[in-house]
Amino acid sequence: MKRSTDETLALALDDCYERLAAGESVAACMERYAEHAGELRPLLGVLTAVMSQRATPLRSPQVAARARARFIYAANQLRNQPASLRDRLATWWAEVAAGLAGPRLAPAGLWAVLLSFVLVGALFAGAVTASADALPGDLLYPVKLGVEQARLGLTLDPAMRSALSEQFDQWRIREAQAVAEQGRIVTELQLRGEIEALGADEWLISGQRVIITEETEIVGAPAVGARVEGTMAARGDGAFVARQIRIKPGQRSSRAPAPTATPPPAPTPTPLPSSPPTATATAAPSHTPVVSAPAAAPAATETASPTSTPTSSATPTRTPTATPTITRTPTASPTLALMRTAHFVDEFVHSINGNVWQIGAWIVVIEPETRIIDNPTVGDQVSGAAWVYADETYHAIEIRKTPKPVQFGFTGIVRSIQGNVWTVFSDPMTYVFFTGPDTRIGPGIGVGTHVKVDAEQRSTGVWAREISAIHLAERHISGYILSQSGGLWNVSGRMVRVDGETQIEGNAVVGSYVDVRGLEQPDGILLAKHVFVHPATATPTATRPSTATPTAPVPTATPSKRR
Repeated sequence: MKRSTDETLALALDDCYERLAAGESVAACMERYAEHAGELRPLLGVLTAVMSQRATPLRSPQVAARARARFIYAANQLRNQPASLRDRLATWWAEVAAGLAGPRLAPAGLWAVLLSFVLVGALFAGAVTASADALPGDLLYPVKLGVEQARLGLTLDPAMRSALSEQFDQWRIREAQAVAEQGRIVTELQLRGEIEALGADEWLISGQRVIITEETEIVGAPAVGARVEGTMAARGDGAFVARQIRIKPGQRSSRAPAPTATPPPAPTPTPLPSSPPTATATAAPSHTPVVSAPAAAPAATETASPTSTPTSSATPTRTPTATPTITRTPTASPTLALMRTAHFVDEFVHSINGNVWQIGAWIVVIEPETRIIDNPTVGDQVSGAAWVYADETYHAIEIRKTPKPVQFGFTGIVRSIQGNVWTVFSDPMTYVFFTGPDTRIGPGIGVGTHVKVDAEQRSTGVWAREISAIHLAERHISGYILSQSGGLWNVSGRMVRVDGETQIEGNAVVGSYVDVRGLEQPDGILLAKHVFVHPATATPTATRPSTATPTAPVPTATPSKRR
């Protein structure tokens, strides 16, 4: 409808232009197109202003030559004598005044401006038309949102404005569906729709899976059927991650049952006695709650007895009345603001008292809408999520029983303690585990303590159930190193563990004679604290003693004396 109206207006304007050029008046054109008088009036004003512009009259060659000679002479004079600022301003003003009084320039500049406006308008109209099919992440998508906001701002009728807003919400839902189907990754897009299902970490909003994280900001109390708005991000796998969700107050889907007020019980009328009216005493309640009693109860009356002939039958008798039923008027509990969503993983159920559970260090209220999976009980390990309200109360969304963890144990020396993260060295392994509120830790345990750890493997890592100190006896041994395998030595048949904390004096090699001081572990292995290597000594070599070899005496000739 709007396109045909624009075409009719354009044809009327073109016809009026031809009639004005032929000498017809504006009033005649307005009368001819009376149904478009409001739209044509400003357009015809601009059109007549443009047509009334006067072109520069033609000049004779002689006049042009004289003017050119005067201009060149004046230019030569100005070149030799620069004009002052006052003279330049006076000349400029004179030229402006002459231009206003004399012939004006040709209207080419004005036509250029009008043409520019037409082109800009056409480009903008084309951008608006092209943005109608834009999706979040497209270049023209902000143009689409801007046009929608402009339409809302120009709509003054509340009913029309509400219908238009509802239409835009439906567009947001279809855009989200298109983004999910195409597998797009969009950092931010608008969230509109209706909560169809609530989960611990995932909601279903108008058919779209919306993931709830600890960073998601939730304003208001969510419920199935509530209308929401906010922002989210598309991951590219068909799911969305919510950044902010605002629950629209008072807006519920027609599918959600509306709360109905329970009518008070109708009072049961007390049957009137068939005997004459007697004095009836009604006991008044001692406090001020609402009392549901017959609305038209007769007032207490007393029948006067005749004074002349008193009779016993005229004695007033007390008729018991129905005991008033006290009905307390329920008071509306204040609505608390939802602050955040909290998740608990692999926590133990310590106690169950009605709808109040203690899960780990949490006190959790179980609501009728809470989903309980696999019937967990006291002592079981569970995971789930809960709403956290402004009064710091936890209301469970989902609680599911988790598989029983694998339990194991180890011993070692505590290397570090950082918060609830412990590191224990147990040659040849190093264990990094967590402690929680349920972990039993023995006294006097710190860095350097030899400990025994009872732990279990959970989905979130290794968690200690109990940490106890091991008091080891100190032992001293001496002997030869028979073998070395990594950090495990055999010293004269006794196994000795050597680690980075062991102090070794000397060069310990196979065959060295050593003194070892250490702690005897439960497995019988000696954890060496200090090793002293005796220096090697020269082995004495047995040398056979030399024996004197007997030799026969050599006879010698004895000179005889001559006589």
